[in-house]
Amino acid sequence: MFKPANFIALALCAAPLFAADTTRLEMGLSLYGNAAESKETQSRIAGTEIEARFEHTFSESLTTRLSGGFQLETGAARARWAEDFRPRQIARLREAQLVFSPFREISVTFGAVDQLRWRSPLLLQRQSFPALVESVGYQWGSWRFGLEAEQAVANDTSSLQPFGNWASGMPAFYLERLTAEYAPHDRFSAAGYVSHFAFDNLSGPSAFQAQFNGNSVTGIGPGTLYQFGFQGFETGVALKALWGSVRTEMGAAFLTNSLAPQNRNAGWRVYTKALWNLSPTFGLTPEMELFRAESDLAPAFYNDRVFGHGNRRGFGALLTAEWTKAQATLRWVHSSVILSNPYQSDLDWVQFSLTTHYDVF
Repeated sequence: MFKPANFIALALCAAPLFAADTTRLEMGLSLYGNAAESKETQSRIAGTEIEARFEHTFSESLTTRLSGGFQLETGAARARWAEDFRPRQIARLREAQLVFSPFREISVTFGAVDQLRWRSPLLLQRQSFPALVESVGYQWGSWRFGLEAEQAVANDTSSLQPFGNWASGMPAFYLERLTAEYAPHDRFSAAGYVSHFAFDNLSGPSAFQAQFNGNSVTGIGPGTLYQFGFQGFETGVALKALWGSVRTEMGAAFLTNSLAPQNRNAGWRVYTKALWNLSPTFGLTPEMELFRAESDLAPAFYNDRVFGHGNRRGFGALLTAEWTKAQATLRWVHSSVILSNPYQSDLDWVQFSLTTHYDVF
């Protein structure tokens, strides 16, 4: 029999889940122009992106996050094979998720998850996957350790699958990451991570597009298949230090696809940057990067177009000027082809952008 005392105990247990709530809404506006240039692609675009980020905290245990916006572009693009740099007029979802944290260092996230969270452009460009993410953290003195795992449905722009290439399930992405950070004080920190990643049931239409961006494939038309699978490891390190008014950062990441042969399965990216605070409200951040992504390191349908997807090596430069609630950036990335093919050539991408954001409430 359910007694009143049982009901009272249950209510007390559930009380932290329904404590007083808080709400935040932020708006962002970007104006930009970019250009891409290669033998196969020419593009000149001007555009704007309006974004909103909404967060509602029901309690210390339960939060919902929503973010997205509209991207409106105009210009001209001529492409022989891929259409990465065409003008777009789209509504874009970034996040739509519930975050449940039964304890301070444990959380479970469910919904649309922005893959930018992994900071791994040679593996994933910014995009949203339906996903489940589990996170555990532990603080021990100046050390912090973390373990995260994601199980996701990888985006696929086509639902039409030829019968000769019918997948055994939905396109899937899995990632597990172990992190460690040492921060003895606010002037220095060192961090590292090891990740395992895997893609499964990738479709013919995605392979058909990926062949124009470096991947090895078999077959013709929509029946195209990736020649190799994608499962491997990524390791990364980052060092941060404060020198007077200058905050510096250096980092590197190394990736390997265990299912592809040597000379086609590896990639790396190294970068260095320095934030120079010229005043309490203004700072400059120059950044340099070098990268290499061999042809079958990752499915080119999913990784960053700015680097030319796969089968590329090159360098980039970025300069950011930042005010209290606005920033201007100028970025240039140059990439060349590692293994010659009919679809790729040297690529230059340049973008200037001005971004501002507002706290609505």
